[in-house]
Amino acid sequence: QQELDERFWGAGVTYAGMGHFSVRIDGSDFVDAVLEGSPAARAGLKVGDELISVEGVPYHPIRSFRGKVGHEVAVAVRRARDGPIETLRIKVMSIAPLHAFREATRASARVIERDGRRIGYVHVWASVGEDSGNALQGALSSLGVNEWPARSKQHNGRTDRQPRSAPLDGLIIDMRGKIGGTASTATRYLDLLDPRGPLLGSRDKSQASRAVSAVRGRTAVLIDHHTRSTGELFVHAYKRERQGPLIGTRTAGAVSAARAFAMPGGNLLYVAVSGLEIDGEILEGPGVAPDIEVARPVPYAQGADPVVDVAVDFLVGRARSPGTVESGRKGSSP
Repeated sequence: QQELDERFWGAGVTYAGMGHFSVRIDGSDFVDAVLEGSPAARAGLKVGDELISVEGVPYHPIRSFRGKVGHEVAVAVRRARDGPIETLRIKVMSIAPLHAFREATRASARVIERDGRRIGYVHVWASVGEDSGNALQGALSSLGVNEWPARSKQHNGRTDRQPRSAPLDGLIIDMRGKIGGTASTATRYLDLLDPRGPLLGSRDKSQASRAVSAVRGRTAVLIDHHTRSTGELFVHAYKRERQGPLIGTRTAGAVSAARAFAMPGGNLLYVAVSGLEIDGEILEGPGVAPDIEVARPVPYAQGADPVVDVAVDFLVGRARSPGTVESGRKGSSP
């Protein structure tokens, strides 16, 4: 413990980077995730971009950025097979992972409009502790989900209602990520999406109704082979409670509890120390299967995301047929 404290306590872990993840496929490196709000996102780096070089040196996920914090670097990418090489100027930052993931979760909140319907979207990047739950809650609040609107103000005897965006017709929670978390966070996520108890609405005309901004029964969750740990606990419970469909590909099957050990040579060993059963089931290995299977291609995808597209289409169709509770759960609101 003393060695861990000396190494990490107070300073935390940081690394030099742009705010992206990469994967090696058939000998080439491709972007397979970009943190919302990061320097990489602001510069226009997209999922599917082939990473050729950084400052003229062949790309490496760690060495390419070491010693370059605070500087812009020239990142050469190829966006189409056998296509031309483009150069992006991207600033290298000292990234504190958990802070970056929480900020990316907040920054990911957006509304997708299709066929006259409004579908909210939030990407959960990590699930470590209370702050991750707060990040999701903040993202949902920015979309007006499960939040009591502020009371209208009185001016000279008249009621001026505060302007408010239209309510959402559905909500997508994207759990595709490579970072796990703490088990209690999964329960917090479930409660944020489906608060227990009745959906109360105020009869006071100067107070908008909470029911307008609730999304119970109108959600979908995205998963893939990177969804792991706390993410798997959450999606397993979400599926068990039939809150909505899981869309994507089977999860990682990596839910064992782990522990870190300080090792000689400045190394840290992080290893599984106990297995877990979830509602009597063993998820380690099998993972959680989607209800609707859709794969997201990576090489030269140019940012396309068919998994999100399928989820949006599902929720738009669900909004058009409010009499059908797709989740199969009695009493769910349309």
